[in-house]
Amino acid sequence: MSTALRPAAADTQPDGIYRVAVERDGKFWFVSVPAVDRATQARHVREIEPMARDLIRVMLNLTDEQAAALVLDIDIAVPPDAAALLTHARQLATDAERLRRESAIALREAARALHTDGMPVRDIGGVLGVSHQRAHQLITEELAPPVETTRPTTGPS
Repeated sequence: MSTALRPAAADTQPDGIYRVAVERDGKFWFVSVPAVDRATQARHVREIEPMARDLIRVMLNLTDEQAAALVLDIDIAVPPDAAALLTHARQLATDAERLRRESAIALREAARALHTDGMPVRDIGGVLGVSHQRAHQLITEELAPPVETTRPTTGPS
């Protein structure tokens, strides 16, 4: 692995996003920020973002507040076989979320169809495998527009 870094035009985007290239180097992570022509290292993945942010802060003489406001585009290099598996897992998660939304819509439509046919709410709950309270919610709630979900972040917000 080469430690010589050269700034490139694409390293800092016009909107101020700093690219951070990360790869495993023995027991450490090698964290390169080409826009400041420097690198640092981290012991754990959780340290990559703060180390990159601190490196940029020091090299550009920023305040802590300015550094906290930086937008980083962190690219962690992983072996190709692991990258393929991660891509596949992410696609499956996206598909699962789409199917969950479609399932909820279908369940709501089934509850409404059974209600329209005159079935009591308690029986609708039994048929659908939900409580009668949930069956009532399914019948009466409005269809909400699809909501984009993101993975929850760890740590304090």
